[in-house]
Amino acid sequence: MANFLSNSGGAFDNAKKYIEDGHLGGKGSESHKAAVIGDTVGDPFKDTAGPALNPLIKVMNLVSLLILPAVITLRHHDGARFCHRCGRPCDSADLHSVLEAVD
Repeated sequence: MANFLSNSGGAFDNAKKYIEDGHLGGKGSESHKAAVIGDTVGDPFKDTAGPALNPLIKVMNLVSLLILPAVITLRHHDGARFCHRCGRPCDSADLHSVLEAVD
């Protein structure tokens, strides 16, 4: 939602600047009046949602760095396939009772 608000607020602002540069009738036209209203709506979007995205991006970067060692360790799925109890590929404790009965 914050990403949508930040982007749409910027789009409203850019539309007003585009019209003020002389496109679509320029200043004083109906397009400009509509763009001013849109910019009035868009400014709070940018001002509230934009700063909220910065901590989100920082947390996402931190989480990715914390998960990286696990991703590197499990890149060949060795840690996920082999059991720490028996050293064989298994995925449940029930398999251990079967393996112990066979051994």
